[in-house]
Amino acid sequence: MVADVWTSARRLWRRGELCREEADPTDETFATGIATLGSFGVRRLTFDVNAPLSDSKYLLFRITGSTQTVGSFVDFVHRRGFDIAPALDV
Repeated sequence: MVADVWTSARRLWRRGELCREEADPTDETFATGIATLGSFGVRRLTFDVNAPLSDSKYLLFRITGSTQTVGSFVDFVHRRGFDIAPALDV
């Protein structure tokens, strides 16, 4: 069974495919994170942090990312990966 995971970075992971929508910085301040555990040693962490860098909210920053480790029912088959996507808006 494959579960779909929707992260606050507005990325949809489905059956190993990434359908990406842009996540532009906003004038809000927030931080979110998701931890996922699954069969065959699947471990995944995602995060999304957004913050204005100036009091006038003229300079906006956002960073999203994830890391994952995936095992398999086959011995000695493992995958590890990560991604980081910073964005700066002026």
